[in-house]
Amino acid sequence: LPAANAYSDIAPNAAHAQHMTTHIFVALGQWDRVVENNIRAMSVQDADRAARGREPNACGHYSSWRHYGHLQLGQVAEAEALMNACHARAMSDDASTGEVGYFTSMRGLHVLDLGPSESAGTWDLPADHKLLAAGDARWASLQAYLFLDAYRAVEDGRLSDARRIAARFPRDDDHGAIYRMQLEGLLEIAGGRTDAGLALLRASTDAEAALPFAFGPPEIIKPTYELLGERLVAAGRIDEAREALRTAEGRTPGRAALTTAVASLSSSAS
Repeated sequence: LPAANAYSDIAPNAAHAQHMTTHIFVALGQWDRVVENNIRAMSVQDADRAARGREPNACGHYSSWRHYGHLQLGQVAEAEALMNACHARAMSDDASTGEVGYFTSMRGLHVLDLGPSESAGTWDLPADHKLLAAGDARWASLQAYLFLDAYRAVEDGRLSDARRIAARFPRDDDHGAIYRMQLEGLLEIAGGRTDAGLALLRASTDAEAALPFAFGPPEIIKPTYELLGERLVAAGRIDEAREALRTAEGRTPGRAALTTAVASLSSSAS
């Protein structure tokens, strides 16, 4: 943290230096600093782009991290403005694969962290979009997009749709296998097979824990320990839920959705 603070002060005109400090701020749940320093990074970057006659970067690394910080602070209007701008860019014919990737991650985190909203459907892509037309479920951007669609289908009771999407995730891909286990676990629980579903969710936590830790917004857009903890609370397994959520807090401290889950745990325990 002292190094991040010092770097922020001595490199005010280096966009990526301002952003890089926020790897530390995310790891510590310091959301105000995540937002502040990515705003600085965007300002420097956009000034440089303007000087070269280019439009602001509406769907990039700094804007996606800033968006995540706004989400954790409950600053919905600010997060939605960034989401709308990125969606518009992702819909353009000349959007890069990187820009589409930032969009799908932002879309997933936004909807999963804040819960259902009237805005969620406005960020869907048309069926002929190049992301969906690609068809290769090993592409991380497509996985994030499909996972949210399947998760929403489970929540809405459209289990056949969720099963169809879950079957697209490859078992021989690290992230794809985790997403598939999460969805299969949720489907088992939705079908009344709670023990089997929770076992699959536990397996997903083991798989995620085996991956290198990422200091940033979650690469698995619904962190596995958080999801397991939520479902254990719903199943009334308070001690197990407490352990899962404690682990989740150690991995992703200060997440808004995790705070909500811990509050529901306390309510259920009392």
